[in-house]
Amino acid sequence: MATPDPTSPGSRRPSDVLDAEWAVLCRRHRRSPVVADWAGQQPALASLACLGDVIPPAGVDRRPYCQALAALAGAGDQLAGRALLQLLLPGLVRLADRWRWQLEGMDAAVWEVVARAGLHIARLAHTEITGSVAGWLLRSVERDLVDDLRRSRRASSELAREDSSGDTAPLSRHHQAPSAEEAAFAGPLVWSALSDATRRGELSAASARVVLLHSTGHSLPQLARRTGSSRAGVYRLRDRAHAQLRDVLDIAS
Repeated sequence: MATPDPTSPGSRRPSDVLDAEWAVLCRRHRRSPVVADWAGQQPALASLACLGDVIPPAGVDRRPYCQALAALAGAGDQLAGRALLQLLLPGLVRLADRWRWQLEGMDAAVWEVVARAGLHIARLAHTEITGSVAGWLLRSVERDLVDDLRRSRRASSELAREDSSGDTAPLSRHHQAPSAEEAAFAGPLVWSALSDATRRGELSAASARVVLLHSTGHSLPQLARRTGSSRAGVYRLRDRAHAQLRDVLDIAS
């Protein structure tokens, strides 16, 4: 899972950011034994010569690759999880296109869908999948979106009352994070840290999602409105994740 330049969140199309990160990973692992190791564990990957071959040409059945990468990711292989995300990116973009109006534009929708997909991939070790991995992932993400939309509609009047009661006043103390912390939580290491903490059960998926989407330019009030949560609740999720990950990302408290 990639994040845009923290000095210019959302300045590039999400698919361009993810494709660029994937190209970097392929170059970094050009001489790595990782693909050979995968082939030894998963026969479906035996024909791969390099990491880039995980994305087959048009017309080639991707399902065996998806199943194999999901098995590796479920065993804790983060690179396999990232490869699975890249492999499924076209389907995720199509799903985002169906939600572009509810999620305030195509770029915001793609980041939302990709963030949710990444979190489901991070929890593969605790998930039983029946049938197609791609189908399971797309259904899981869409189910999350539908649930959030229902909660948002139910909570709209309550949020209006909360805002009018002045509940946002104490939140202003937390809104301006130190610049070093902001940069760290928008940097390239945050996805690995969030993925590890979520997989170990140290961090909830809700907290991880808030940090991921906030790092790509979504405001916290926007995330609260979209999920039907209170603003105070979203700020607490953000602060909880930051407290959990400060040591991992070497940020002074």
